[in-house]
Order: sequence, then C-alpha cells, then structure tokens
Amino acid sequence: MQDKDRELSKYRFSLAEETLANAKMCLDNHFYRDCINRSY
Repeated sequence: MQDKDRELSKYRFSLAEETLANAKMCLDNHFYRDCINRSY
C-alpha cells in the first residue's frame, strides 16, 4: 500500500470513529433517529 493510500485510510477511519461517537451520544440522549442516521 502506498503512503498516500495509507494516509487516506487513516483519515477515513478517523472520520468513522468520530461519527460512531456522535451516534453513541445521540443514543445516550434518546435521539434515536439521529443515532440511526449516523450509524450508516
């Protein structure tokens, strides 16, 4: 894997982790529709 591809993968994984954390916050606060939306 080239360095460029590796950096892009790290960036996308970081965004996915952030989105998942946001979905968990929505779930914890009973915002179920937003949780489902962010879970995709």
